[in-house]
Amino acid sequence: MANRSKRKGSDFERKVRNLLQRKGFYCVRSAGSFGIFDVIGISKFAIVGLQCRLNFRISHEEICDIVNAFHRFGIYPGVAYRQKVGRKYEVMVYDACRHMHTTLDDFIMNAVKNFIRRGDYASDKYDWLLY
Repeated sequence: MANRSKRKGSDFERKVRNLLQRKGFYCVRSAGSFGIFDVIGISKFAIVGLQCRLNFRISHEEICDIVNAFHRFGIYPGVAYRQKVGRKYEVMVYDACRHMHTTLDDFIMNAVKNFIRRGDYASDKYDWLLY
């Protein structure tokens, strides 16, 4: 049974990665969940980190860890989870900076707004990400 649940979790991580790639992000999936984030997406206008969960069960300490990654590294944090809508599951994201549940598109929009508000888009320190 453990193998089946692990497979479902890794399938969900791949789904989130593929959704971000369709939105124009370069994505890295951390297999085995050895880091804070399972999927990290990088684009010209935002860097997002997502912890992927099949359901929204996450401890307060884990939320604090991903928010600290935002303050230390500028990675916009979220928790991706599935929510049943009718007969299908939809990917939803808990935006850890704004403390709200939202769609993946709205999460990306908030990450871009934050990136621009912080002034990181004009900084030379991110030029290496664009090439």
